[in-house]
Amino acid sequence: MPHPSTVGPPPPAFALLGQAEQDWGKGRGHVARACNVDQDTISDVYPCTPLQEGLMSLASKDKGDYIMEGTIELASDICMVRFRAAWEAMAEGLEVLRTRIVYPAATNNQSIIDRLYNPHLG
Repeated sequence: MPHPSTVGPPPPAFALLGQAEQDWGKGRGHVARACNVDQDTISDVYPCTPLQEGLMSLASKDKGDYIMEGTIELASDICMVRFRAAWEAMAEGLEVLRTRIVYPAATNNQSIIDRLYNPHLG
């Protein structure tokens, strides 16, 4: 017997917040300010998973923990135009690469996804 799929269509944008539209206007503005973006670039906001909340809580107690910054040295003959185009296409196609975690006032942690992608490539 086939196993039924548990994957369905994603919920509509902002549906997981459970806030009335007028309340969301304030929350959306707070999230936009916290991320230093225009609120029109925010395509969705949703609660963090318990794992995300736990990691953020631990990271806030021990500054520098759970943070990694790496630098990749590229070959000198790389075509930066093609590399940048490939990087931008990948980020635009994968929402997780445009997701941020913020601490809105008086609510749980929230993740946001920016509609616009602005790479910081040197």
